[in-house]
Amino acid sequence: MPPSSSLAEMMPLLFSILHDMEWVVPLRHEALTLVFKAFTALGYTEFFLAALPLLYWCWNRDSANRVAILTLLAGMLTLFLKDWFQDPRPPAELAVAGTRPDSYGLPSGHTMMAIVFWGSLALEVGKRWFSIGASIMILGIISSRLYLAVHDIEDVLIGAVIGIGLLGLLIMKRRNWFRRIKGLHEWWWLLVVPFGLMLFFPDEG
Repeated sequence: MPPSSSLAEMMPLLFSILHDMEWVVPLRHEALTLVFKAFTALGYTEFFLAALPLLYWCWNRDSANRVAILTLLAGMLTLFLKDWFQDPRPPAELAVAGTRPDSYGLPSGHTMMAIVFWGSLALEVGKRWFSIGASIMILGIISSRLYLAVHDIEDVLIGAVIGIGLLGLLIMKRRNWFRRIKGLHEWWWLLVVPFGLMLFFPDEG
């Protein structure tokens, strides 16, 4: 059998794995639903609007600034990419009642924001115990989006890849990589990214 034929046969299976969320419905339990609703609440904008100022006022301001800048960048990319891809979420009837947003699905903003916010906090704190706690938070928030069936696996995977990529920017900054390029400010993307997104933002008209 030619390789192209095997690949063609695998595509429907791969599509089903990435997009079909019917498997999650039998796994639900009332107690689990409460737990995952709590996790997913930690990925909404309201949480970050409360958490970021508290970090700035009550913690190390330089570290809080870096976390806030990266979180802001993740939020802008989330809005842009959702409107760019315009990929629908899983069917509404699969979602837990009251948890399905009206926005597009790809990428998962909760996944991106969880990785960026908790991951950057873990890098800044630099303690093993905090990194373990941050990992639990990230996994809990990501799993909650699948459990509630408001995202499919593709949404979460792509959100995770982008979130990890953004964390890479923080790692490069911590290692003074940007200072090696003469005349390049270490937070140059704060100016470049917003203007770039506006130029390429999808035209709904």
